[in-house]
Amino acid sequence: MGTVRTRVVEPDDDTGHRARVAVGLVVAGSAAWLPGAQFAFVLPKLTVVLVGVLVATTAAARGRLPRGAAALLGVGATWLGVCALLGERPWTALVGAFGRYEGILALAAYGGALWTGARLLRGRTSDAAAGPPAPWRTLERTGAVVAVVVAAGALVEATGARPFAGSAAERTGSLLGNATDLGVVGALLAVLLVRPVLDGLGPARRSRGARSAPTADAVLACAGVVGGLVAVVLSGSRAALLALVVGAAVAAGLGWFLARARAGGAARAPVVALSGLAAVGVVGALVVPATAARLLGEDGSATATVSGRWLIWERTLDVVGAHPWFGVGPSGFAHAILTVSDAEWARRVGFERPLDSPHSWPLQVLVAGGLPLALVALALLVVLARAWWQAARADADPWRAATATGAVATVAVALLTHVTGVSTLGLALLVAGGLVSRRAPADRTRAAAATRVAWGCAAAALAFVAVLGVVSQWPQRAAGDAAAAGDAAAFVVSCDRAQALRWWDPATSSVCAQDAAAAVDVTVVAGVEPDPALVMAAIAAADRALRADPDDRGALAARAVLNQSVGELEAALADLDAVLRLTPDDPATLLRAGTVRAYLGDVDGAIADFEDVLRIDPENEDAAGNLEIVRAARG
Repeated sequence: MGTVRTRVVEPDDDTGHRARVAVGLVVAGSAAWLPGAQFAFVLPKLTVVLVGVLVATTAAARGRLPRGAAALLGVGATWLGVCALLGERPWTALVGAFGRYEGILALAAYGGALWTGARLLRGRTSDAAAGPPAPWRTLERTGAVVAVVVAAGALVEATGARPFAGSAAERTGSLLGNATDLGVVGALLAVLLVRPVLDGLGPARRSRGARSAPTADAVLACAGVVGGLVAVVLSGSRAALLALVVGAAVAAGLGWFLARARAGGAARAPVVALSGLAAVGVVGALVVPATAARLLGEDGSATATVSGRWLIWERTLDVVGAHPWFGVGPSGFAHAILTVSDAEWARRVGFERPLDSPHSWPLQVLVAGGLPLALVALALLVVLARAWWQAARADADPWRAATATGAVATVAVALLTHVTGVSTLGLALLVAGGLVSRRAPADRTRAAAATRVAWGCAAAALAFVAVLGVVSQWPQRAAGDAAAAGDAAAFVVSCDRAQALRWWDPATSSVCAQDAAAAVDVTVVAGVEPDPALVMAAIAAADRALRADPDDRGALAARAVLNQSVGELEAALADLDAVLRLTPDDPATLLRAGTVRAYLGDVDGAIADFEDVLRIDPENEDAAGNLEIVRAARG
């Protein structure tokens, strides 16, 4: 008598197709990139993910989030809104600060990815041989393509070329823009794709009477695993390598346990494959010289990063201690952390690049919304863990559940020491949504219909805003190019166009001013008089930025450079002093302020500034030389 197999059949109507499109978009969003843009990574990724969430609202529901999780997400979002409104810069907190835009845009993308996974990736069968539902297969196939594409980009960048962004001196980032993001996404996809590789090559496939040749899905998944490993190794990221090892261990241990509990025995092949995955990653990292140097502590910058990370966490706790109940709101960290910076911060972390995250997701939750948000997050984790465990025990394919869980674990581990971002969180939350999904009441209940409509409206509106932000990147780049060419008229037109498109981002004008200031500074150093029209236009851009945020260090420093270039030394010094009130131990600002004071005849003030620079950075040759000249002039 034959064995009866039951399976969920993917509908052939438009909603089934839409489900696959939605999942594919959210996965592909992790590698979205905009050629020719000023900032080619974050907004394009957010846009693609939000469009994927919008498409998900039009597809038939296969599952839903646990009710407790949905309620806690609502409570957390409401509390974050309260914290944003009570913060020093409510608008910036709500829309998200320039960089990662972790306000409503990014948080909606994160929540939407989780909701999309829960809505579309459920569809487990009572027979593992029936395979995963079509949206899950789309997840694996698109993930494999993403892994291959980003690995190819990483290989190109490993030669010293930088087709996407950055310079040859920087670590490989590929389509992710950031080396650690590249490695983390590679680790997630490598662990996730182990199951489809085994499905196309192993006993499960032979039991269906298949031929010995591997399936196309298995070949693609195998290429994805290789691509993921290449991304991990070339990223040079210690966090990504640790994430790969932990994710593989979690998947192997969980899969072994679930398989034994369900069938009384556990296949060895998946354990061997996952162990081999981790081993190949470690060996590959040790073989590549640049990566090995970072792992073995032979890279000075990598060692300094570890030291700086501990200081960041320590000072973040100081900020939390000062704002225990409401935190500083989303995107409030960049300004708040400056209040606890000092000479040690200048030496170990620096002020060259604004720090907008504590580089640890638990600390980020604490600093954004205080202890109440941390409690909500803890409750949410408990609810999701309970739903995950119930679903994992009932899954007919324990190894697919295990590898997916291991994939999510890679991101959870890596983000303990790294910044959050849509490229990593969007993909992980999509998979997590599928792991915790409950049976859907279709869309027949009023609550389900209302939720779908709400997500649809929110995703449509935010995707439109994000598209405008993406389009603004081209005139933003044109403004920088015009400044470098000394074309004041083109600079004004391009900067105004970027500001009009990205009207919700107060940093747009600040970026224009900073690009122009950098170009003018190069001109002055070369001994060429800058174009006064360009200088005045850039100062006007800085003024606009400072009306929105009087403490914008970038705009203040840019305006100081611009005023200094045309001899307005007192105005330049006023801006430099404003920066020093925010960050008294910033050596670059102290050096420029000392130079301006010397030109204005304030010899004692100049000496004090140069001595402060040498107190912070004793090896600073410019400060030492200037100090010697000023002392000699004073006699």
